[in-house]
Amino acid sequence: MLSARKKILKRILQVLLIVVIFYFLVKNLYVNWGKIAEYDWNINYYFLTYSFVLLITGAILMALGWNLILRMLGGRLGYKKALKIFFITDLGKYIPGKVWTLVGKVYLCAKEGIPIAKTSASVVIQPLIQVISGMLMFLVSLPFWTKTSDFMNNLYLLLPLIPIGLILLHPAIMTKLLNFVLTRLKQKPIELNIKYRDILLI
Repeated sequence: MLSARKKILKRILQVLLIVVIFYFLVKNLYVNWGKIAEYDWNINYYFLTYSFVLLITGAILMALGWNLILRMLGGRLGYKKALKIFFITDLGKYIPGKVWTLVGKVYLCAKEGIPIAKTSASVVIQPLIQVISGMLMFLVSLPFWTKTSDFMNNLYLLLPLIPIGLILLHPAIMTKLLNFVLTRLKQKPIELNIKYRDILLI
């Protein structure tokens, strides 16, 4: 009887969560509808399809990248399960608060037997790698830009950020930063079993 009630409560919470997500999606659409209606739409369906394919491919690669990081931390998820958890929890970014994606991943991964600290670490490491790698790619691409301006020329002053970014990506540095955060959150420190070359390949 108690188990049946838990299942019913779980189903109600799932439906409620979906309703909340779609509420904020519709709300954002309604608030910005004026800008959408005023925009001069000229749709190129070829590029639209191409962009959609790239969007889906990029999202899948991000999910697999997160799963790879989680595996390196000692968390084991099958690829299908990882994709499911990643895309379900990614909907949490549409809910105000900015923490629901993390909360969702921690909750669903905990049900798979993965410690909270490891899941939290994976969620922190992934955007850190994305930001630093994106910054590095941008700086490296600067010489190939055809149109320059004073602002663009001044961006070369950011070149020292390349070695700084590479240093921050080192497992020893990331371990110290993550454990500092985890201790503040009263979680057990972890050891990153990740090689530096593996991080650079993610």
